Amino acid sequence: MVAKKKAAAAKAVAESEEMAAEAARGAPENDTATAGDWNAAAPAEPELPGTEPAGEYDPYQPRDPSGEAAAEPATTEELEPQPQGGALKRTRKAATPPVDMTGGNARTALLSYCERVERLTEEMSTYRDDIKEVFGEAKHAGFDVATLRKAIRRRAMDPDKRAEQDSMLDIYESAIQEAESSR
Repeated sequence: MVAKKKAAAAKAVAESEEMAAEAARGAPENDTATAGDWNAAAPAEPELPGTEPAGEYDPYQPRDPSGEAAAEPATTEELEPQPQGGALKRTRKAATPPVDMTGGNARTALLSYCERVERLTEEMSTYRDDIKEVFGEAKHAGFDVATLRKAIRRRAMDPDKRAEQDSMLDIYESAIQEAESSR
């Protein structure tokens, strides 16, 4: 079972590297274009008077009044909360670069993202099935599955948090016992 997963993962990595190499070369996946093929080049539209040529305007880039595109992408400042209630920290992030959704590379990248997500989703379902099999084996061996799940959850906890929960549970149980004995 593990060997199959490793082989599938290696195949997926090889495919994604091959797609990345094709995207870097700018090579189309197939050279045949049919009439209904959306990869086929669109006919050039006539320019209207008073409009900018198609290749010079980028709606994702801010423009200054002189008509020139901005040289550097804008940066934004955000406040991010720190773990365990620490002070807010300022971070500077550059604006995301614009994505040209008209080229073949964008379509190839989009297809690559979709295939990667589909592959990972398939792997997740495989892992869920494997976990279910392990719990079935534990049940067949005579272990209580519900208690085993709790033990696994507690092992994943931070030791300090687990100790705090244990002490709170002890306090609650002793309070309940005192209340029952005073009836």
